[in-house]
Amino acid sequence: ARQAEAARRAAKALAVALGEAVYRFDRFKSEPAPAKLARAEFVRADGSSAVQAALSRAEALLLGMNLCKDLGNCAPNVCTPSYLAETAAAAARTLGAEAEIFGRDFIQQNMPSFWGVAKGSVQEPKLLEMRYFGAADQSAAPIVLVGKGLTFDSGGISLKPGEAMDEMKYDMSSGGRRALFPILWLAS
Repeated sequence: ARQAEAARRAAKALAVALGEAVYRFDRFKSEPAPAKLARAEFVRADGSSAVQAALSRAEALLLGMNLCKDLGNCAPNVCTPSYLAETAAAAARTLGAEAEIFGRDFIQQNMPSFWGVAKGSVQEPKLLEMRYFGAADQSAAPIVLVGKGLTFDSGGISLKPGEAMDEMKYDMSSGGRRALFPILWLAS
């Protein structure tokens, strides 16, 4: 049992490390350069089902992480609140989750603090609600996660000094979005 657990943990860690190493954001490149590593093969003597489950979890985690990285790497004029909400909703739906996007009217009427900041932007604010009902035990208490994903122009004022403005786009890679997408992938 200890050997199978060690094999599972090693396989997952290696798979995630390899996946991170081959990640490329080349959406806007006319001639993308593929990663050098094209294939990895895991050979296992025992604990095969545990190792396969770990590899599947690693793959799901990488899909969520890569989506987050892709969104964070998009230029601010591409990753607007609408783009972020629509991309996340589409990803959630492919996993069997429900997704609902709320716009300006809902936010203005129900979320005055959110609206107070968002009205300073030319971009329409969006609120995305994702729901996944895939628990093995349908009678179990629900797990609720809340996170936020910001885009570059959220309407607020920048308190960053001028020399830090080039890093502002990475504010889009906020903890909420970077955590919730991979969690949704793993849950499905």
